[in-house]
Amino acid sequence: MRWSITANSDSHGHHSAGGADFWPGEYSKTWAYASPNGDDILDGLRKGRIFVATGGLIDRLDVTAALASTPAMGDLM
Repeated sequence: MRWSITANSDSHGHHSAGGADFWPGEYSKTWAYASPNGDDILDGLRKGRIFVATGGLIDRLDVTAALASTPAMGDLM
């Protein structure tokens, strides 16, 4: 089963103008590992080369995966 994940932005009133929201993409962001052109960005989304962040806490994520017999990221210990 193929699925994807993206962050959402639903702005109804920016906080600087008395509302409680942020501009789309200002708070919740979807990051794609891609060159800055539409075709590569869509390819990155389709192939899962993405992560989402809320609040601007991180600006990149590096993960290396390998087959191993020792515990890895996400394993229960």
